[in-house]
Amino acid sequence: ENKDRFSKLCVDAVLKLHNKNDLQDIQIIKCLGNNLNDSHIEHGFLLKKRNDINISKRIENAHILIANILMNIDKKSVSDSSVSVNPIPEETKLESVEKKLMKDNVEKILQHNSQILDGNILSTFDTLNKVRLGKCNLIEDVIIGEDKFMKFSGVAQGEVYTIVLRGATQEILDKVERSIHNTLHVLFQTVKEPRICYGGGASEMLMATAVSQLAEKTLEKKEESLAIESFARALRQLPKIIADNANYDNIEKNIIADMDQLGLLESFHLKRQVIIRAGEAAKMVLHINNIIRAPSSPRQRDRRHH
Repeated sequence: ENKDRFSKLCVDAVLKLHNKNDLQDIQIIKCLGNNLNDSHIEHGFLLKKRNDINISKRIENAHILIANILMNIDKKSVSDSSVSVNPIPEETKLESVEKKLMKDNVEKILQHNSQILDGNILSTFDTLNKVRLGKCNLIEDVIIGEDKFMKFSGVAQGEVYTIVLRGATQEILDKVERSIHNTLHVLFQTVKEPRICYGGGASEMLMATAVSQLAEKTLEKKEESLAIESFARALRQLPKIIADNANYDNIEKNIIADMDQLGLLESFHLKRQVIIRAGEAAKMVLHINNIIRAPSSPRQRDRRHH
């Protein structure tokens, strides 16, 4: 049940992007509580919210400044330093300086009138007038379980979606997140290259048959024929390896099944890359092995007369 649910969840998330092949447009967040069946897709970007006060819970047509610095400290002037003051007046003076710096930075933000495009990340308030603000149609507070989030909808980048994972333990959430992340990668590649092939080792057996037929046609070239047949034997081992990895007993049952009826399909692009990479790895191993086994050339004696 969970397998079908999360498969549909991933496919829906990719199709909602309308052929935008950027995995960053799909965010995955994990929220403890409930069970996996409560996982869902949110339209927009979710950001974990802190316990802030005096902040609107709903903002329309928002202009967003993206900054990786504190409001009361300039990163370029303070780095890995600490301040120690003893007298109370000195501490009060330091707080006044921080408040003034924060007030000045807020005024700079309010006076900013740059073009509204995809936002740049601000590293210092001294270059605020050169930074482009972000734009968002709606920012609102949402509650998922016991967590509060800020939801950004209608961002300038286009369609953005968040897959919200629910689960009883952190271990379950981490495992599901890894599986979904891998699935999304495969789906994105499938969108780029929509061709598919049969899974369950069927494609490998078809390739092995074709390679064996090629080996029979090159019997006059013994070494080449042996190499080709070895590649075919390696392909025929893959169904057994797949069964072993899935914890199936592939020897005793010996059942022949139709992969089309079982719905076992794989991405052609992924299958092609696996075969190419496996061949390249085998060539590298053979090349290194030949270098190690190659006899060293005899040293030429120095016949020069001294």
